[in-house]
Amino acid sequence: MYAQKNGKSIREYLFSDVENAYASTSISILASHLVNAPVDMTMITGTTTRPEQFAFFTNNDGTLALFHSVRAEKIAGWTLWTTRTDDEFVSITALNENLFCVCKRELEGSTIYTLEKFAEQDDLTLDCSGTTTVNQQGTPLVNGGSQTGTSLNVDGYTSAPNTGDVITIDAVSGSYEIQTVTPTASGYTIVLNQALDSSPADNAAITITSGRVHNSPAHLTEETVNAVDGTFSLGEFTTTSSDTVTFNEAHTAGVILGFNYNPSLETMPIDREVNTGPLTGEIKRISRAVIDLSDTLNVALQAADNTAKSLVIRQVDFNVANAVDKVTGKKEFFFLGYDRQPTLKITQTAPLPLKVLGVALEVVY
Repeated sequence: MYAQKNGKSIREYLFSDVENAYASTSISILASHLVNAPVDMTMITGTTTRPEQFAFFTNNDGTLALFHSVRAEKIAGWTLWTTRTDDEFVSITALNENLFCVCKRELEGSTIYTLEKFAEQDDLTLDCSGTTTVNQQGTPLVNGGSQTGTSLNVDGYTSAPNTGDVITIDAVSGSYEIQTVTPTASGYTIVLNQALDSSPADNAAITITSGRVHNSPAHLTEETVNAVDGTFSLGEFTTTSSDTVTFNEAHTAGVILGFNYNPSLETMPIDREVNTGPLTGEIKRISRAVIDLSDTLNVALQAADNTAKSLVIRQVDFNVANAVDKVTGKKEFFFLGYDRQPTLKITQTAPLPLKVLGVALEVVY
């Protein structure tokens, strides 16, 4: 495969048994708008977790044109990949099953070139991402010996303890959640959710195992990022100059921070031949869509009524404290509104796993 001289088409150089000669045909006729003077390309024949083969073309405008094909099944399709607004893909290469790219990013107030590796797992849904560790807020210590019950005097915190944080105490069994915090002359008095299993020693070390303040990856200093913890999207946050981020609730280490991107898939305008002739230009609407999902946690569908319908995942035993089960199977969505060229748009409202296997539409005219 190679880019045509004008940079507007990708051609495939293959031997044709029918013609008994080599042919150089365009494979981007239906996606010429996604090809923009490619400056670099690579291909990959699969990863350790996925069998698909892809070809990647780095466009002159900093986007990636992605081509996927299975010749034996006559499957071929193009997709455009972009990164954060004003950031660009500069080059791309593959090493065995690993895919790497160089990105030009505006980070920490400067233009920085980063070497990044594309994830192989489907559940990593943020760009330029990294994981957090729990910030210990100084060196928390027990302040005074022979303490019992649910009240504990502490010091060594560089900032006030947070209600909801979970701590452990050296030589004391169990984990304890902070219920209330009261400043004192020498530190703080915290009330725990249960009585201490034993009396801690003076200056016994306190470890925050689940907290609101986390250490963010250094490359995300003073950046607006999205956060994902397991199967939950935590929303948007801004990291500080000291590489910390404060969440609304306590979380353990391993929260993923990164830049959000919005996947977007739109069908071609719906047009059919019926008994009375073609429906071209006629008023019609998509009344129902049946979407086939696999291992999905978030998807939103929009038709002519311009109101996105989101997938609501709830089980009869739903508990906000537990992980959400991914959805696999067919789900129905209903729409209002008419249009002469109705299309169905599939996107997301949160950066969580999404896999679309197919869509069936019901059209009223």
